[in-house]
Amino acid sequence: MKAQLLFVFLLFVSLSAFAQADKKDVRKGNKLYKEEQYNEAAIAYLRALEADSTSIPAQFNLGNALYKLKQYEPADTIFKMLSNPNLPLQKKTKARIAHNLGNAALQQEKWQESVDAYKQSLRLNPTDDETRTNLAYAQTKLEKEQQGGGGGNDDKNQDDQNQDEQNQNQDQQNQQNQDKQDEQQEPKISPQQAQQMLEAMQANEKETQEKVNKEKAKAAVRVRTDKNW
Repeated sequence: MKAQLLFVFLLFVSLSAFAQADKKDVRKGNKLYKEEQYNEAAIAYLRALEADSTSIPAQFNLGNALYKLKQYEPADTIFKMLSNPNLPLQKKTKARIAHNLGNAALQQEKWQESVDAYKQSLRLNPTDDETRTNLAYAQTKLEKEQQGGGGGNDDKNQDDQNQDEQNQNQDQQNQQNQDKQDEQQEPKISPQQAQQMLEAMQANEKETQEKVNKEKAKAAVRVRTDKNW
């Protein structure tokens, strides 16, 4: 699958898009992210969220950092929270959030969710060719999945169709209820979620540092073969 995904464009919102967030940990995280130190960047964003759990810049950039660390499930959760249509974000920013959500779903082989996210991104920004390319790929994978699960008689197909319609109606009702809730609250990461993520990031950072120290120790005990005259 990795080879098949080489052509997929993983477009992320420029961190400068949230330059108005002047908090120390967010700025530190942005710097580390640009230096491709994604684990350390994630820790900085989590610390920012400890101070303000509703910070959209910290949440969004944390989602990007987690994605870079191949932690697709928590990244997916964050992008879903930020997909709230009531958030005061620019249209193109919402489009990029939807694109990133599609990427996270794609990496988890959630083809339908990926297709839906890319379609939403294109509704917000129809000129994005990268999203269109990703959508075509996700649609191909979804079609193959559906074909692989096919079969059965016409009666079963009809029953499945009726069930799908019932599920769709229920999903619409659930979405309406969720939209009402979203209007009353901002998306935020709970203190428990932030603490769990922070501990995981710190453990990973410690493990990486231990490996670096071992390599340094090996280099320090090399036998000197030259002679001074």
